[in-house]
This record gives sequence, C-alpha cells and structure tokens, in this order.
Amino acid sequence: MKMKKVISLLLSASMAFSLCACGGGAKSEPAKESLKESEGSPASTAGGQIVNVGVPAGIPSLDPYFGTDLGALYVNSEIYEYLFVSSYYGGELEPAIGKEYTEEIVDDKLKVRVTLFDYVYDTAGNQITAEDVVFSYETAKQTGASTFANQLESATVIDDYTVELVFTDPVVGNWKGVAEQVWIVDKDAYDADAFSTNPQATGPYCVKEFVPGSYLTLKKNENYWQTDEKYLNPCYQQNIEEIRYKIILEAAQMTIALQTGDIDVACNVSSTELEYFEDENGEALDGYMVNSATSNLVNALIFNCSKESIVGQDQKLRQAICYAIDEAGLVDGAVNGEGELCHGWANGMEIDYNDKWNSEDYYSYNIEKAKELLAESSYVSAGSPTLRLMLQSNDEKSKAAVIIQGYLLAIGINSEILTYDAALFGTYKYEFDQWDMLLDNQSSTIVASNFMNMTYTSWNGEPCSFNGLHDEEFQTLYSKASSPVETSEENVDSYHEYLKEHAFVYGLWVSKTYQVGVSGIDSIFFSPKLFMVILPGAMEYADDYKSASEK
Repeated sequence: MKMKKVISLLLSASMAFSLCACGGGAKSEPAKESLKESEGSPASTAGGQIVNVGVPAGIPSLDPYFGTDLGALYVNSEIYEYLFVSSYYGGELEPAIGKEYTEEIVDDKLKVRVTLFDYVYDTAGNQITAEDVVFSYETAKQTGASTFANQLESATVIDDYTVELVFTDPVVGNWKGVAEQVWIVDKDAYDADAFSTNPQATGPYCVKEFVPGSYLTLKKNENYWQTDEKYLNPCYQQNIEEIRYKIILEAAQMTIALQTGDIDVACNVSSTELEYFEDENGEALDGYMVNSATSNLVNALIFNCSKESIVGQDQKLRQAICYAIDEAGLVDGAVNGEGELCHGWANGMEIDYNDKWNSEDYYSYNIEKAKELLAESSYVSAGSPTLRLMLQSNDEKSKAAVIIQGYLLAIGINSEILTYDAALFGTYKYEFDQWDMLLDNQSSTIVASNFMNMTYTSWNGEPCSFNGLHDEEFQTLYSKASSPVETSEENVDSYHEYLKEHAFVYGLWVSKTYQVGVSGIDSIFFSPKLFMVILPGAMEYADDYKSASEK
C-alpha cells in the first residue's frame, strides 16, 4: 500500500466546550397507525463504540439558522430533524417529526396541513408542538436559512399538533424541498448563541464536545423520542455510540489521517487521492472500502448580475468568459477527470431535465470566439479591470480557480482569486460589492432552481435572484417553468435557453463524490439531500468493527 509522508501538524491549543449530557422528559405512548412500512432491513450495529469522521469543511456554528453552511450540513442532520424526510435522494417524503400531511393549490398558493407526532421531545425534555413548527419556519424565512421558506406567507397553529403552512409562488417540488430544508426546534429553548455550540434538538445524536473550527463529538441520544420502529426513518438510526468529526481541509491531510488511523471514514475524498486506496482496476486496497456516487451538485461559475459588477452589465463579457474555459481541461486538472460535464446550469438527476440538451452546444471551448466577444464587450474600454473570482476554501475548487484564471488571462482578462473560510464566504456571497464571479455549487430538484427566483430577498432586501439578477422576462420564464400548474417541457426548455444565451450562470461539472472507510465499515449511508454528506449513525458496521482509536 502506498503511504504518504506523514506531516507533523502544529495544533494550537483550544478550549473545548464540554457540554451537558442528553436529557429527556417522559414520553407519551406512540400512536399505532402507520403511513407506510419502512422499506429495507435495519443496518448492522457496530461492535465498537466510536467512529472518527473526516470532514473537509469548517464547522463555524451548529445553529440551524446560521445559513446553508457546508460544514454544518455534514453534521446537523444527526442533531436536528425535519418535519419529513426521504430515506434516499428523490424518494417520497416519510415521517420524521411530522406524522402525515395534505397539500393542495388554492388561489395560486400552496397550502399544506401537517399533523405532528404527539410525543416528540428534544434532548432537554421540551415537547415539540405546532407552535414550535411555526417558530422554526418563520425563523428559517427571516434568517434566509431556507431558500424555499422565502415563499412562506403564513404559518398557523390549528391545534397543539396540527399546523398549516401557506406558500406563495409555489414551484414544482416546493413542499418536498421545504419539508427537508427546515430543522425544527423548541421556540422557548432556541437561542442563536447557545445553539451555535450546544443545541437542544430532537435528533438521534447530541453534542458531547465542540471546538468550532477543529472538531465535534456527538454521542447517542439515549432518550431519542421515536421508539416506534414503524416510523423510524433509516436516516435516524443509532448504529454507533459516538461520532467524532474532525475538520481536515486539505485533501492530502485527509489521506494521511485515513492511513494513520486518525479517522475511520472520510466524507469526501478528493479524486486525486484515490490512488492511495484503490488499485489500477479501481478495486479497494486491503484495509479499505471505497464508495463512489454521482452527486446532485452542479459546480458553476456564477456571475454577479447586480449593478455592482461590470460582469453583470455586459452579456458579451460573460459569454467571452464561458467560451474561454475548456470544460474538459478544467475537470481533468481540478478533479482528475472525475466529473460529468454540464450542458446547462442543471444536472440529469433533476426531474424535468431534458436529455436533448446533452447533444446541444453549450459554450464549447473556442478561444477565438472568446476573443471576438471580449473585443465587442465594454471590458477593454473600461480599463481592463481585474475581476474578482471568489470561492470557499476547498482543494478542488482552488485548483479549478487557478485553471480558470489561466484561461481568462489567455484572452486578456485580468482576475484575482479570493478564497475565504466557510463563515466569510457564506456572508460575502450575498454582498454584491465583494465579487464579480463566484465558483460555487448548488443543487436543485428541478431545472428552474429556486436560487434564480427574483424573490430571493433574505440578505439584500431587493427583488433579485441570489446573484443579484433583476430581469422581468427571465422571471416570467422561471415562473412558468417552475409552476406546478404551468410547467411543461416547452416552458422548461425556454427557461433553459434564456439562461444559456444570457450566461447568468455557467454550469461547469457535476461532482462525483468518494468516501473511503476502513475495513469494518460495511456500507455508507448518504444524506437524502446531499450526496457528499454521510450519516455515520445510519452506516452499517461489521460485528467486529473497532475504530483505530479503540484498539
């Protein structure tokens, strides 16, 4: 087996947050009726007690309304719960805190009535009722923690365990999207500062110790409220006693951590590191298991379409940038060729994706065309300003940014790369005076992503999309493509073509994700929302599994 040289790391001493044990109150007897029997057999419980998990992103906060921070997404699904959740990507909604629901379109609004289980408790013993759901959804809207919650018009308590949610401008898959995007907390217990380090939530695991930016240890919630096997979603299994997340930002260090036994499984291994865990035939080396999957994440170059940037005001400049980038070369250089090239700002897993787009031209690499468009743009006359390319600190995206910078320089565009940690990136991406181009990834269940809706106002207070775009014609096309009533293949295609022609966003590649675990981890369980996120509590472990830290 190949080994990389172990690099000694100087770790700064930090004060750990030693957190209280998971408590719980008395529970009512669970109701007996079932919406559906859960498919599949329970996962194997580990013989060992601990799994150490490498996470390739910082975890600045555990607050469920802090924002859609990547690091938090890796861990919060073990701590918090939604109203409903799928057990696999694209699956039907199954009970979580919510027991059942009805939905209907009334006067162009989506009306959803949810009945809760009447025995849901958080780790502090607080019972979750309809008031808490109303609070959670209203808070998610106010803070911008949920894109779908932006359309929340009202949340009303019907009785202690029934709530009605009304959404304006409903889109295809609206309810499924928001049901799996808003975590539920007790309204009286919630405090943004306290929950950032020691949340009291309803999930299968709770916080034992947390050092923001360094590590997080979760332990099994011994008083987890859902004891009825008929309703227990596979996502919320407790197959290991303790989960220790270790933040490892550099791909090479993730490899070293696996090789030395510092971690037992890595959430997202860089494709460039696979040679240390697979042979030339793609078979796992002795001592490891390797899992791969095509994700639902589209990596894209997002243009600042506000008045703050020259890029947003010049379509020919945006088109020149698109033609200047060799997508295949970019994927080869940034992710070792392990990515599917995009044919729009979309991916084939979206329910209304049109396969005909795969055979259509999508800004195929053409340096001469790029130079022609640049000459026709306002870029040179404006003094050839340096364009700011912003991204979150990440090994693969950093490589991609350097390659893109080279492509742009080849046609005469000056650029600088701005790399930030998760917290600053999450703030600056909605401040349009901070960047001209954004290298980021997004996921959506439909082609007409909610990110392009011009009611995306949580951070800026103005009617524009997430990248500052205000285009009434495009908004009309978005509405028709995403409306449950008006959507059609023709309307989705019109939206796609307008977005492609005007180059508001340039889709680059769809990520493949790789997870590597040590022998004894039998299978990986993915979050139904994001393929790069694994749920260690729901993974399958061999009877004789033991973490290196237990040996």
